[in-house]
Amino acid sequence: MDEYGKNGKMSLEEVLEMYDRQEEEDKKEDIAIYEDSQEIPEEPSAVHIERKPVQRRRRGVSFAEAGSWFQTICWLNIPVFGFFYMFVLLIRKKTSRHKKNFIIGYIMYKALVWLLAIVFLYWLYKTGIGFIDGILQYVT
Repeated sequence: MDEYGKNGKMSLEEVLEMYDRQEEEDKKEDIAIYEDSQEIPEEPSAVHIERKPVQRRRRGVSFAEAGSWFQTICWLNIPVFGFFYMFVLLIRKKTSRHKKNFIIGYIMYKALVWLLAIVFLYWLYKTGIGFIDGILQYVT
């Protein structure tokens, strides 16, 4: 724990670096290299096993991916076009699983907003009719 800064505290970057180093040391994969032939024998006679570190994706900000999400959100907020764009993203095979999950969540969100708006308008209609009827009775 010699990586602590002054006052015994570490910055977020230092913690993430330490975590990445520990993961790289822990995660190694065994690669079997068969020396006899190209095919994998049922009982290998001479096998050399190497330990190589597993390649991982970097946990950083990807502006290209963020731009893609920004574009998706902008297209979805166009009133009529957004509905068709959402439908196309759902049925297209090239759309990533994350975007499809986002679209399903977005549909659930929109359905809830519309349901609440309809209930609120119905409540205003019912209370408004009684209020207007009361005013008309008071006038006469």
